[in-house]
Amino acid sequence: MSHESIHHEHAGASKPEWLQAELKQLPSELAPERDLWPEIAQQISKPARQRWLPAAVAASVLVSAMSAVFTWQLYQQRSDDAALASSQQLLQQIESPYQLARTSYAEQWPTLKTNLDPETAATVERNLQIIRTAHEQLAKALNKQPDDPALQQLLRQTLAKEIEVYQLAENASRVSI
Repeated sequence: MSHESIHHEHAGASKPEWLQAELKQLPSELAPERDLWPEIAQQISKPARQRWLPAAVAASVLVSAMSAVFTWQLYQQRSDDAALASSQQLLQQIESPYQLARTSYAEQWPTLKTNLDPETAATVERNLQIIRTAHEQLAKALNKQPDDPALQQLLRQTLAKEIEVYQLAENASRVSI
């Protein structure tokens, strides 16, 4: 659009005379300071690979970093799972010698209890509950620190004490009969 056509389109609009004088002095066309077409043609002719290369590199770095994070988390979980399996195996080893006697006495307890004085039976049950609570706490502690020999020994003593309480209850029920 030339200067004159702009002037004619807006002829109805009132413009100050000084603005009209300035507009008349403007050239009707402006040429760019330099030829831009060679740069535009070069950008268009660039292979798509060169245009996307920075984005592809960034994406591959991101995928690599995420992969490393996920691999580390998986390794940690497997390590934790292996430690848990190892601690469970240790608990089974410690409990194994006591398991048959514990199960047998637990099955006999309802019958033994009826042959005891109610106060004695209540005392035995309280003691058994204390022992079971200690057993649970020691098992949890050993899951966290399976190599702790003091915890292992305390668990063995707790299991032995449970059997001892059952044996004392059995002996007391014989006397009561």
